[in-house]
Amino acid sequence: MAREFQITQSLAAGILIALATCSLSLSQTVPTTALKEANAVLAASKSEEAATAFQSLIHADGGDLNAWLGLGQAQENLGQTEQALTAYLRVIDLS
Repeated sequence: MAREFQITQSLAAGILIALATCSLSLSQTVPTTALKEANAVLAASKSEEAATAFQSLIHADGGDLNAWLGLGQAQENLGQTEQALTAYLRVIDLS
């Protein structure tokens, strides 16, 4: 239970830092059709499908901040908190 709480705190911190650090970078990028579709799938609460779509985008362009952020959100929704934190930290590394 305590470890789960620590991961949740770290995850929240990672999210806040990722969003604060890269908000300008993210807002200056033009989303591709594939990214828009992946975000729509995520918004439709199809997190597993969204994670796959974001992973495909990352495979094509490992520097895509929006894809990494979306992957983190999808993984968080799936309860994959450690993977989500890794994705959020990647956003920070890339920004």
